[in-house]
Amino acid sequence: METSKIENECLIKLQQLDIDLIIFLILFLSFKISSQLYNLNFAGFHSSIDYIYNDQVISEASSIFLNWPHSFYTFLNEFKQKPKNNRQTG
Repeated sequence: METSKIENECLIKLQQLDIDLIIFLILFLSFKISSQLYNLNFAGFHSSIDYIYNDQVISEASSIFLNWPHSFYTFLNEFKQKPKNNRQTG
């Protein structure tokens, strides 16, 4: 029962965020997903392949906010399971 209350409070806080902060969070997570999970740069759009790749990363980052907070916890678990020697530091 207590977990449900905390999840509801998290959802309410998420719904109260301004759109510019949500966009910032999605882009921030896109950089993290790209660099630390896939060891690739999320640096810009230089070719059609970049559009496809960046679109996939942004979609993955956006999905973290769907089914909040469960999808966020899933992301964190995947991030923790990635071997540290494959993740870039910084």
